[in-house]
Amino acid sequence: MNLGLADLVRRFSGRRIAVVGEAMVDSYLEGFAAGLCREAPVPTVSLRARTDLPGGAANTAVNLAALGADVMFCSVVGEDAEATVLRHALAGRGIHIDHLVADPARRTLTKNRIVSDSQILIRFDHGTTDPLGPETEAVLIDRLGDLFAQSDAVILSDYEKGLLTSSVLEAASRLQARCCPLVVVDARDLSRYTMVRPSA
Repeated sequence: MNLGLADLVRRFSGRRIAVVGEAMVDSYLEGFAAGLCREAPVPTVSLRARTDLPGGAANTAVNLAALGADVMFCSVVGEDAEATVLRHALAGRGIHIDHLVADPARRTLTKNRIVSDSQILIRFDHGTTDPLGPETEAVLIDRLGDLFAQSDAVILSDYEKGLLTSSVLEAASRLQARCCPLVVVDARDLSRYTMVRPSA
């Protein structure tokens, strides 16, 4: 049966989809060039607006919600201002954030862009990219059990920032075998996902 694009989009409506991956904040500091800096030959930007958007795997969750899916998002963030921004942005788009794990030892991943006259001049990033510690990893794996049991599909969105460790992937593989949801992988290095059973 051949389905058109509109038919495929309508099939997302009401589907419960879990997204697991690195949450980021995409921050845009926008302004206009106001001359050259005296300290160095670089432009001085007079800022007039700031926009913070869900990025990374959080952007995947936003896109699915826009298609009509009932989205649950699972990630690890810090206990910082960026995590608060991210929570509000996701909740405001109707995404379930009950499975966001806060780790005070980590900083929320953030990409900051300076934009002048619609041109990105520079991007500076911050946030923790080390693999999860054992305690946080255990909490995340526990959350996966609920997600797999409740979901029609699970998306693993891997930006290689320390969240989807080998132990997390092994847990996902066991849960898939038990619960049999559709699992979709979005990753640069697919060789790490041989343990996740392809869905029929």
